[in-house]
Amino acid sequence: MDNEKETVLASTNPEEANAETNIIKASELKDNITANQRRDMSAIIPQESIKGAEASNTLLSKETTLKGDGAVVIGNIEGEELKLIPEANFPPKIDIETRKKAQQEALKAKRDPNKKKKTISEAGKKAQNITTIIVLIVIAFLGTFAYFFVNRKTEEDFVPKEVTIELGDPLPLHAKDYVKPGVGKVDDLLYSINTSEVKIDEVGDYEFTVNHAGVTKRGTISIVDTIPPKVKVKELHVVEGSEYTPESFITSCIDYSGCEFSFKEEALANFKDPGLYNKDNNNLVLVIKDPYDNQTEVGVTLYIEASSDIVKYHKDIPYDTLLGYSLKSIYEVHYSSFGNNSVLSYAKKINTYTYQNENMFAEEVKKHEGEKEVTSNKNEKTITITETTTSLINSNTRQEIDNYLVGQGYLQTQ
Repeated sequence: MDNEKETVLASTNPEEANAETNIIKASELKDNITANQRRDMSAIIPQESIKGAEASNTLLSKETTLKGDGAVVIGNIEGEELKLIPEANFPPKIDIETRKKAQQEALKAKRDPNKKKKTISEAGKKAQNITTIIVLIVIAFLGTFAYFFVNRKTEEDFVPKEVTIELGDPLPLHAKDYVKPGVGKVDDLLYSINTSEVKIDEVGDYEFTVNHAGVTKRGTISIVDTIPPKVKVKELHVVEGSEYTPESFITSCIDYSGCEFSFKEEALANFKDPGLYNKDNNNLVLVIKDPYDNQTEVGVTLYIEASSDIVKYHKDIPYDTLLGYSLKSIYEVHYSSFGNNSVLSYAKKINTYTYQNENMFAEEVKKHEGEKEVTSNKNEKTITITETTTSLINSNTRQEIDNYLVGQGYLQTQ
């Protein structure tokens, strides 16, 4: 036993009567056994040496060189004695497939020792992801910085605006209304605006110039007309058989481009019979527009009087040296007929004064300057004043009005 190495499988069951002891001599192994072959010694170690219901395996060895990689030392043979190691445990169960894969990986590593399989822990992966994000952020920041550095604005990068002005409105006074700065704010003292080519009273596109930081650029000002005419109308009274036009209803029309007048429906605007006509009953509507098709619609009222309901009276006063004029006075009385009765609708008193003295005529013209119902004729030195009234006397019957005017010296015109 001293000259030979022995590996012994012994039973740990003392009650087994037919215990066997298997001895494997080292001399029976090949002398050139390799390390890998020694590691696989467990394959030739008997798996069971003691028969019985409670049998278990125990590997005893003097040397550790012969034990397989699945065996552990739980005791040593010293001479004729067996000493167990109290803290020793039985080896775990061997997974043959796992062992084969490990051996294959070992052989691959031996063939290519420079190629190592790299494994990354979860912490390593997290650190790698953080590093990647930081690198991307830095690249994005540098790219953004480079872009803005290359495309940065300067004082010379100002841009003239496209300016639109309504016809009749004044041009803006401040430079900020004409230009968008490259950097900073627009200072009226630093920006020079030239609008001398712009015709503010004519629709069209005109150029203007902006000078700043030694650079001159051109912009465009568009004069446009987008506002419809503003119009005032009146109720129109005409005598039966008289003609009238859209302009007959107009008292004023304001539009910088000019006004054009028409009836919305020409067929309904040529009334002949005496009566009252308006928007509600007859669709009497005027269309007022300018040359740029901005338009306004307005309803009007027309009153056609029967010719038999108009009576004219006149009175002539010769030249008076104290007054300085001669006078021709006319009353035009309009009646409304209700069956066999006629009552006053309204009356016009038209006085025409004729002067001989030039200075006196000029003074009277100046006194009535701006009055709508006053007209003058310089060549004939006449001033005509028209007054309209709806009441001449307390009674408005035709016969009483006739008696009143005749009593005032008026004669009925045939």
